[in-house]
Amino acid sequence: MPEFAPATSAGRAAAGAVPLQSPPARRLDRPRWRDTRLLVGILLVLVSVVVGAQVVASADHTSPFVVVKTGKSQNAVLTAADLEVRNVRLDAGTAAHYYAGSALTSLVGMTLVRPATAGELLAQDAVAERTEHPQMSRPTLQVKSGTVEPLGPGDLVKVYVAVGAGADQKVLLVASGLQVTSVREGSATTSVTVEAAPKDSITLAAAALSDRVVVVKTTPDSLGHYSDSGPASATGYGP
Repeated sequence: MPEFAPATSAGRAAAGAVPLQSPPARRLDRPRWRDTRLLVGILLVLVSVVVGAQVVASADHTSPFVVVKTGKSQNAVLTAADLEVRNVRLDAGTAAHYYAGSALTSLVGMTLVRPATAGELLAQDAVAERTEHPQMSRPTLQVKSGTVEPLGPGDLVKVYVAVGAGADQKVLLVASGLQVTSVREGSATTSVTVEAAPKDSITLAAAALSDRVVVVKTTPDSLGHYSDSGPASATGYGP
C-alpha cells in the first residue's frame, strides 16, 4: 500500500496554494464637532432644557392684584388702609374681572356697591365712583345671648326681626351686608353695633327698639356672591 508523506510549506507553495493574510485593522473615527448626529443630539438637549424652564416658569407665574384687607359693608368708601396688593395666579379670562395692582391708588375714595370680605380680590364690578360721602349710621342692636354665633369687628351680617310665635312665627329681613363695628356680650343680651348706609338707617333704628332681633353672619361663596336665604324661625323667641 502506498504511503503519503505529509505536505510541507514548501510543498504547498510548490502546489500553488495562496498563503492566508489577516485583514487590515479598522480604527474607529474620533467624533468631530461637525458630525451631524452629534449636532442633532446637542440641539435636542438644548430644546429640552429651554422647554422645561418655560414650563416651570409658567407654573410659578403670579401677577399683582388688589385685595380688600378687612371686611367692608356695602356703600363703604375705600381708603388706602382698606386695600393691599398681593401676588395671585389667575388665568387671563379670570384676571380680566379684577383690578390689577397698578390700580391701587385710583381705587381710594371709591364706593363699594356690595359687601366685601377680608382677603377678597376686588372685582371691577364691586366699586363705583363716589359722588358724595354717604352719611353712615351705627345703630346698636340688642340680641338675646345664645342666639347669635361669635362675631367680631369686620364681620358682615344680616339683621332680621322675629314676628309672632310657634307655627305662626315669621322672620323678616331688615337689612343685609352690614359690617360689624363692635360686639359686647352680656349675661342676657349681646350688643352688636353695625355700620349702615342711609337707606337702611330707618329700618335698623326701628329694629334696635325691638327685643326680637336676629343677627346672622354671612360669608360669600367661591365667586364672592352672598345667599339671599335666611332663617325660617328664630330659636329662643317665644310669644
